[in-house]
Amino acid sequence: MTVITQRKKEKRRLSRGGHGSYGAA
Repeated sequence: MTVITQRKKEKRRLSRGGHGSYGAA
């Protein structure tokens, strides 16, 4: 439970799509 937790946290932070990868996904 390392990447999942980080991805979940990042997804919530990049909810608007700051990175682009999460916003597009």
